[in-house]
Amino acid sequence: MKLLFLPGFACGSWVWERARPALERRWDCSFADWPPQAESFDSLDLYADWLSRPGADAVVGHSMGGLLALMLESPAVLVDTFLTPPEPFFRNAFAAGTDEKLKRDAAERLRVCIPRFSLSLRERLRSSDFSNLALSHPAPIAAVYGMRENQDESEVLGKLGWPDRLKAKIPVRLVPEAAHFLMLEQPQAFVEALSGALDEVL
Repeated sequence: MKLLFLPGFACGSWVWERARPALERRWDCSFADWPPQAESFDSLDLYADWLSRPGADAVVGHSMGGLLALMLESPAVLVDTFLTPPEPFFRNAFAAGTDEKLKRDAAERLRVCIPRFSLSLRERLRSSDFSNLALSHPAPIAAVYGMRENQDESEVLGKLGWPDRLKAKIPVRLVPEAAHFLMLEQPQAFVEALSGALDEVL
């Protein structure tokens, strides 16, 4: 099975690095990096045009990458992708117990990357509703989210703020003790959740 992994805004293929050995043992994986001209990409359409046809059985997208996965019309797994503006509950990069060095390393990589991306696009990603992008997607979709410090799955799912049609369309798997960068925080649990999500879409 061929999978294409897309990073999020101001990120690169490094976001998958801790999970990558386990991912590559299970699947034929390609890990995208955004091109140098991404600084001028002030819309998702420009990213989608650059990606063109993925040639993969499914696309796995983190954050903004999940929105782009929906624009490619392939089976998609959304990884901590927000289809509606996220509640404060979700606006943390890492769960409280995450290793401090891991957090520092990721923060430094983000600091270096952010100037290479459109800040106006970042604001639109934070404030826009992308529900219709998912509802109109012609292929199956599943999703994986970090639970943050909450242990109540139904409460976490409720905080996504999805309308009933989205809830009916997209099965969700949750990873405990992880937040937005769940694949770095809990790589093995993420891979297991992704495996289940792929079973839903393929």
